[in-house]
Amino acid sequence: MMRPSAPNISTLALLFVCLFLVSSPAWAGNTIRLQADKTRLVMGDLLRLDMVVTIEDESSMGEVTPPAMPGFKVLGSNTSTQHVTQIVNFKMTSQKTLTTTYQLQPRKPGVFVLGPASFKERGRRVSSNRLEVTVVELSAPSGPSAAGEAGLTAPLTPSESESSNLFARFIPERLEVYEGEQVAITLYLYTRVQISRWSPTADPRFPGFSSERLEIGQDNEGRSLILNRMSYTVKALDRHLLTAREAGEQRIPAYQLKVLSGDGFFGGRWTGRAAPPVTLTVKPLPQEGMPPGFSKANVGHFRFAAQLDRRQTEVGQPVTLTVTLDGDANVTRVRMPQPSYPGNIKAYPPTEKTDVYQRGLRMAGRRTAEILLVPQKPGRYRIPPIEFATFDVDQGRYTTLRTRELSFRATPSTQAGPVDGGAGYTPKQQLAVEQDALKPLRPTAQLENVNGRFFGSGAFLVLFWGPLGLVLLVLLVDGLRLVAPLFRDGEKARIEKEIKQLYADLNARSGGDDPAFWSDLRRLVDLQLAFAAGRSLSGLTLDQLQEHLQNSGWESDRALEIVALLERIEMARYAPGGESARREVLEPLDPARAWIGGGRR
Repeated sequence: MMRPSAPNISTLALLFVCLFLVSSPAWAGNTIRLQADKTRLVMGDLLRLDMVVTIEDESSMGEVTPPAMPGFKVLGSNTSTQHVTQIVNFKMTSQKTLTTTYQLQPRKPGVFVLGPASFKERGRRVSSNRLEVTVVELSAPSGPSAAGEAGLTAPLTPSESESSNLFARFIPERLEVYEGEQVAITLYLYTRVQISRWSPTADPRFPGFSSERLEIGQDNEGRSLILNRMSYTVKALDRHLLTAREAGEQRIPAYQLKVLSGDGFFGGRWTGRAAPPVTLTVKPLPQEGMPPGFSKANVGHFRFAAQLDRRQTEVGQPVTLTVTLDGDANVTRVRMPQPSYPGNIKAYPPTEKTDVYQRGLRMAGRRTAEILLVPQKPGRYRIPPIEFATFDVDQGRYTTLRTRELSFRATPSTQAGPVDGGAGYTPKQQLAVEQDALKPLRPTAQLENVNGRFFGSGAFLVLFWGPLGLVLLVLLVDGLRLVAPLFRDGEKARIEKEIKQLYADLNARSGGDDPAFWSDLRRLVDLQLAFAAGRSLSGLTLDQLQEHLQNSGWESDRALEIVALLERIEMARYAPGGESARREVLEPLDPARAWIGGGRR
């Protein structure tokens, strides 16, 4: 009796494949799900939440309801589309995936449940999963904090080690200051990846201090440091000058920011970071030796001087007393000292001038007061030394700056007389009102040759050359008005011609498999945007482009459609579709439709 032969391996494999294809469904249907890049974060970090909608039958699907996001602020969102074609059971099916990405910033610590997102399908509600996210408060680094260069080069803390490729520090010059003293604090970014952009996600706050933003200058060019055997590029991003206003332990909250890593047009990704909070000790000014009525604005290093513009004058004619204060402080807040004057002098209110500028890590400046002193009787007048009380932060004690004694002589008043044989007169000095104060009005020249010739005077030059110059100016303006449109219209005509030629070329190439088709299609979109906007927009990122279009009068929906079209073109460079996909993208760019420019309000 013959025994049946065992089936060979190829037959079994073919049978298994057939059974798998018959039993496998084409698609699972329309679905929606949520996914996040993390489930635990600290205040200041950013959370990326993706809502992924997979569509098999678009006709049966209703509007999508976004997920609930309690405890978070939405900083921005964008949606991308992907089409996938698959052959199952000898049948071609097409699947569409919509991915909406939300950038979320936590509002407060806690445990929050995100979702669900949902949509309606044939009368029923299809919901996504829920995500539980924990947000914790960012605490100061363990151990004593460091300031200045020590803080810049300090080893990594445990929280920095968890995100060792990218972290931030908020470093003050020093940890102890006096009331009224200035101290600079700088935000530094430590990176081991390429960073293209950054921005704060919340305005920095400095309770107990007044603040002014400082220019960073060359510090933001970066330096290299080795920390924990790893090499970092350290850049100064933001710097503030703080002036202590309240004594005690002052806690500066965490500095929250986001950075864009990567160098590709679509390869970048926003990441949230926060520099830990900083505690500064503000020491009160000592009561011992404090001058009566001392102002906290007089804390710092100052130079003080006074001088008279002359040593002799006449009765009724002014002498100018100039008091100058220089300091490494914001001198606009400083209270200028009040001189004392001898009798028989009339002093007018001072005319003040203030110049404030940045010098290194300080706001420095000069404050000048000019005071007119008018003697009422002849004699010698002595102005006592002027005193200015300050607190020296280096020595920790009060000091008093004094000027030297100043004096001048007033002679009896005389009448102005003729000079140079009577050809002109030297006028007596007079007073003029300037900014609610009085200033001496000094003549710049004597009156000479009153009976000079008319043809050499300024009046003759104005009457002769004025009308001629006006005629030439009018002709020049009219010529520019006539020529300018020719340049503008010529450039627009050139762009319009190039758009039509490029569109015709792409339309002819849409039926083939040209690898340069999508790059040339992007060029067509850039030309149409330049024609509609009046300038090139090709250098902007998609986020910047969308913001620019909306701010320039484009409708929001049209701006979103243009950005989505550019996203589709960029993705098609790596996954090009067939002829139908190329024609579908090319169709709205027909120059006859003016689809891009037609979206302006």
